[in-house]
Amino acid sequence: MMMTEEQRFFKVRLVFQQFEQFVEQAERENLRVDQFEREALAILLRAGFEAEEEFIGRCGNGDLGEIITVDAADSAESGDVSQPGELAAPRTLRRSVETHRRRYVSIFGEHHFERYVYAQRAGQPSERMPLDEQLGLPKGEFSYVLQDWLQRLTIKESFAEAASSLEMLLNLRISVGASERMNQHLAEQAESFRVTQPPPDPATEGELIVYANDCKGVPMRRPVEERVRRGPRRGKGEKANQKQMACVGAAYSVAPFVRTPDEILDEVFRERRAADRPEPQNKRLWAEMTLAGEGESLNGKTRVFVQQALDLQARDPERRKTVLCLMDGEK
Repeated sequence: MMMTEEQRFFKVRLVFQQFEQFVEQAERENLRVDQFEREALAILLRAGFEAEEEFIGRCGNGDLGEIITVDAADSAESGDVSQPGELAAPRTLRRSVETHRRRYVSIFGEHHFERYVYAQRAGQPSERMPLDEQLGLPKGEFSYVLQDWLQRLTIKESFAEAASSLEMLLNLRISVGASERMNQHLAEQAESFRVTQPPPDPATEGELIVYANDCKGVPMRRPVEERVRRGPRRGKGEKANQKQMACVGAAYSVAPFVRTPDEILDEVFRERRAADRPEPQNKRLWAEMTLAGEGESLNGKTRVFVQQALDLQARDPERRKTVLCLMDGEK
């Protein structure tokens, strides 16, 4: 049965009617404005959930017919190439007998919907998910916006604290494990993104090129059985926890800021000239941690220095600029 527009948006309109009633109730009860904000946000999130639910429902179930054809380009992307340099022939994919359930968690809440998927044969991995493609869904269950917000919080807080902060704001609970896996998945794209960045435009570069580095020992969590103390006291030189060295490096160019020694020492002059200080240009950052791989230790500090050396070669291949290195006393 076809639904009218009025029926389709019934739930969304119902939430906004509740919102209007809430405003009138808040006025009658002389509600404090901070209480109004909290309850109003909760209602708006419900409205957003119902609107998003309606939007997903309008996009259908991904049914493109019982059989679809995948062209040669899609075949090559999926790895179906019989010989090097040879494109595979177009293939046919069959629609699943039943719809597959999909979970999608957005900033408004958790959605569940059914859609058809396509594979070469029943029981094989799905190769096409038309509804997922139409909606631009991520491979995982969490929306890009939710991932963005949560990972911004983890920059300043622990995974547990970030998840708690997001729950307080959106009333949406995300486990610490899910937050960690999300972070690992996003980090997989960092290396490929970094190596594909073009060198800065020479016309935008300053006269000085600055490289700064700083190292920090990061305590590493160990399995419970390794945390058990084997004796009443730690031995000489034994540390309470194991640390791995992390190194952060920065690179940027800047124009000279000419001053006399007296002007540098004069606090009043320094504050007056602060607005004249040149802005750093084309700043780039690297962060690496010393890790064990294939039985060898991969030094994070060395990896940062290598990246900075490559950056210098790209910025100033003829070595015409002055290079400044800002570092602490770390060897």
